[in-house]
Amino acid sequence: MKTLTMIWSTRRDAVISTLVGMAAFILYLRTLAPSVVFIFDDTLEMQYVVPRLGILHPTGYPLYTLLGKLFTLIVPLNDVAFRLNLFSAFCAALAVAFVYLVAHQLVQHRLAALIAALTFAAGETFWAQAIVAEVYALQMLLVALILYLTLRLSPSAPRPLLYLLAFALGLGLAHHRLVLLLLPAIVLYVFLVNRTLLHDFKTLARAALFFCAPLLLYLYLPLRASVGSADGTYENTLTGFFNWVMAAQYTAFFENPLHVQRDAAYYWTMFQNQFTLAGLALIVVGGIAMLRKPRETLLFLSIALIAEAGFAFNYRTADVEVHFLTTFLLLALWLAIGIDVLVRATTSFALRFTFLILALLVPLYLLMNNFATTDLSAKWDVYDYGRDMLSQPLESNATMIGITGEMTLIRYFQENAHLRPDLETIAADKEDARLKAVENALKQNRTVYLTRPLKGAAEKYSLVSLGPLIRVHPQPITTMPQNISPLDANFGAAKLIGYTIQTLEQHAENGRALRVTLYWHVEDKIETDALISVKVLRSDHRVFGQSDHRPVRDAYPTPAWRPGEIVADTYDVPIFFGVTPSTYTIHVTMYDATTNEILGQANVSQVSLTADVNPPRRETWNIANTTNADFGVLSLAGYSLDTRAPMRPGDALPITLLWRAGWQKIPDNLMMRVWLEDTNGKQIASRDTLLSIGYPPFEWQPHSYVRDLPVMRPPANLADGIYAVKLAVVQDHQLRGSTLLPFMPTIVELGKVEIKNRARRMDAPIIPRALEATFDRKIKLLGYDWKSDSTQLTLYWRAITLMDTPYTVFIHLLDAQNRVVAYGDAEPGNGTLPTTGWIENEYIVDPHTLVGEVAPGTYSIEIGVYDPVTGVRLKTNEGQERVLIENITAR
Repeated sequence: MKTLTMIWSTRRDAVISTLVGMAAFILYLRTLAPSVVFIFDDTLEMQYVVPRLGILHPTGYPLYTLLGKLFTLIVPLNDVAFRLNLFSAFCAALAVAFVYLVAHQLVQHRLAALIAALTFAAGETFWAQAIVAEVYALQMLLVALILYLTLRLSPSAPRPLLYLLAFALGLGLAHHRLVLLLLPAIVLYVFLVNRTLLHDFKTLARAALFFCAPLLLYLYLPLRASVGSADGTYENTLTGFFNWVMAAQYTAFFENPLHVQRDAAYYWTMFQNQFTLAGLALIVVGGIAMLRKPRETLLFLSIALIAEAGFAFNYRTADVEVHFLTTFLLLALWLAIGIDVLVRATTSFALRFTFLILALLVPLYLLMNNFATTDLSAKWDVYDYGRDMLSQPLESNATMIGITGEMTLIRYFQENAHLRPDLETIAADKEDARLKAVENALKQNRTVYLTRPLKGAAEKYSLVSLGPLIRVHPQPITTMPQNISPLDANFGAAKLIGYTIQTLEQHAENGRALRVTLYWHVEDKIETDALISVKVLRSDHRVFGQSDHRPVRDAYPTPAWRPGEIVADTYDVPIFFGVTPSTYTIHVTMYDATTNEILGQANVSQVSLTADVNPPRRETWNIANTTNADFGVLSLAGYSLDTRAPMRPGDALPITLLWRAGWQKIPDNLMMRVWLEDTNGKQIASRDTLLSIGYPPFEWQPHSYVRDLPVMRPPANLADGIYAVKLAVVQDHQLRGSTLLPFMPTIVELGKVEIKNRARRMDAPIIPRALEATFDRKIKLLGYDWKSDSTQLTLYWRAITLMDTPYTVFIHLLDAQNRVVAYGDAEPGNGTLPTTGWIENEYIVDPHTLVGEVAPGTYSIEIGVYDPVTGVRLKTNEGQERVLIENITAR
C-alpha cells in the first residue's frame, strides 16, 4: 500500500511539473522574440555563431552551441534566430518544471511549490532570458536539475544517482562557470548525508570521472578554430584556448575601469520585479523557517545562497541582473518554504484556502506587471534594419564598414537569408580603425558604405546618404542624380534642388514611416552648423511626424560641405500613431544648431495618409501613458500631458489624446469635456470642445485609432497652485459611462499641472506715441513706439475683458503704392503673452520685429488682430479691420 502511495505521489508530481512547465512555455512562446532583436548584446552573436558552429565569446559555451545547433535542425520553424529564441523558451520551461520538483522536495504542500515555480517563471529577469537566444535559460535548467538531484540523495540512494549528479555538475561547468559556486555547498551536503562516502574511494573516483567527462566538450573550441569567433580574436594555441575557457580577459569582478556601480535602489527594484513585496516577505518567513530544517539542508541552501548572492552583488558589469538568476532560483525555494510553513500553521481549512489564493496573487501580479515590459513578440526593428541595409542597390564591389554588432547583423542575413553574400563587411569598434579601413577600401577602388557617422570622415571625403547607409566618395558629386522630383528652394548658401519620398518598408509592428531624401546643391561655403527638420504637417499645421538631425545621418555637417557639390540627405520620418486620414505636407526647415535661427524652409511635397487600425508595438506610439478608458462607443487608448515645467494661465495645456473607435457608428453629438480641479476636488475651470477637430468621430473607421490635440487653456485669472486635469466624454450634456456601466460616468485624470502666474503690469506705462483703438470691446490699443533705424515696432495694449481666443496681431509695413514690404504676424510677445492670459485692465508691452527688406523712405503701418483658426479679424468701434499709421520714416 505504501509503495502504491509513493508511485501515485511521484506520478502526480510528474503531472504537475509537466503542466507548470507547459504553462511557462506558453507564456514564453506568446512573448518570444520573433527573430533577431538586439544589436549590441550577446543574443545576436549567439544567433549568428551557433548556426555556423563557430566559437562563442569566452568561455566558449560548447554545450549551448551544440544543443542549440541540434535544436535548429530538428525544429524547422521560421529562421534560425527564432529557433534559438525558442530553444531558450524550451529550456526555461523545463527549468520551471524542475523548480517545482525541487521545491516539493523541501515543502509538504504541492501548491506552495507550484506558487514558487510560477513566481520564478514570471519574474522579470528570468522571463527576459527565456524569450531570446541566451545561455541563461539552459544554465537555470542545469542548476535546477543539479539541485533536484542533490536533494534526492540519501544514505540509501543508489550510487547511479550520485554519478548522475556528478555528470550534471560537469555539464553545468561545460556551460557556465558560475556552477562552481554551488560546488562547496553540494559537496558538504553529500558528505553530511552519507559520511561513508569519505572512505569509498572507488565511488568517488567514478564520480570524478563522470564529473570530468562533460568537460571534454571544450575540445570543441580547437576543433572549430577554423571557423573562429564572431570577432575573430580566438587564437588556436594552448594559451589562447586556456585564456578563452578561463575568460582571462574578464576583470569585472572587484576591479574594472569600466565597471558599472549600482545603488541600493537598483537592486531593490530588481528584487521587487522578480518577487514583489509580498513575495519578499514570504521569502523572509521562509528564511526563518529554514532554521527548523535538517542541518544538511539548512547548510546546503544557505551556503549556496551566500556564495551566489555574494558574487552577484560584487560583480561590476552592465548586465549584472542575469548573474542573480541562481540567487533568484534559491530564493524561490525559500518562498515555497515560507508559504508552506504559514499554511501548516493554519488549522482552519477556510483560512488555509484563503491564504493560498492570496499567495497565488504573487505570480499573477508579476505576470501582469512584467508582461508589457518583457514582451518582445512585436519587436521587428532590428530585423527590418538589417534587411533595409542589404536591400539597398549596393554595387558588386561594395564594402560595408561598421562596428561589430552591426556587422554581425549583416553577416547573419548573408549566411542565413542569403542576402548579398558578395558584400564585403569590415567590423571595427574604434573610430581610427574604421577610418583606416575606409582609406584601404578606397585604395582598392571599392565602393564604401558606413553604417554610422565616423569622426574625421567629413573632413577627408564627400558623404551622401543611401537609405540607412552613408556612402563615402573620394571626390564631391557634382552631377544631378536621376529619377528624383525636381525642386528649386533657396536656403541661402544651399539650394534644395530635388527630393524623393517613399514609404519605409518594415513590419507593421514598427509603425509607419516615410523615407525622405533631399538633394542639396551647395552654392557657397556654409559656416553655420545647421540641423535639418523634416516634418509631416496637417492642414492646420499640426505636426504628425518629425525627424531632426544633421545632414547625411548626422555624418556630414554643413560646414564640411564643398561648394558646387550635390549632397543626398536622407531622413526616416516616423508617422505618429493615430494619424487622421488626410493629405499632409512634407515641410523642410534648416536652422542653426546653436541659436535655432531659421536659415530657410520650404514645402517639399504632399502625401496622403490613411487611418491606423492595427496598433504597432507600444514603443512607437509616441504617447506617454496607455489606458483603456471605456466611453461605450469609443475608448481612450492613451494620453500625454507634459507637466515638467509650471504653466501660466492662458497657455495651452500640452495634451495629446489617442482615441480608439469601437465597432459601431459613433454619434455626431459627442463632445469632450476637460476641466481643472483644485486640491480640494473643486472644479475650477471647464471647457467642452469637439473631439478631433477636422476629423469628427462619426467619420472614424471601426476600430481605428485617432490622435487628437485638443486646446485647453487655464483661465487668465486662475490662482497659483496645483490642479488636476480631468477628461470625460459628453453626450446631450451628460457624462458618458462605459459599456458595462453606462450609468456611471467614466472620468480620466490626465495628470496634475502647476499653475504659476507671470508678473503683470497693472499701471499704465509711458507710451512714446499715443494711438487709441478698441477691438471688439476686448482689446484696446493705446499707442506704439517705432524705431526708424530698425524694423521693430512696439505696441501698447490694455485688456478690457478675459478672452478665450489666442489672437494674433498682424503688422504690415506699406510703401506709397500700398504694397507690403515688411510684415510681422505673431501672438503678443512673440507667443509669450497670449491674449488668453490677459486679465482685465492689464497693460501689455508687445514688441514685434518685422521681416522684409526695408529701404530708407516714408511708409505706412497697418495693425490688426485676428483669430488664427478662423482668420476672422476683430473690428474697431468704427467698424474697421485695421488701424493705419501714416508717415512712418525708415532710414
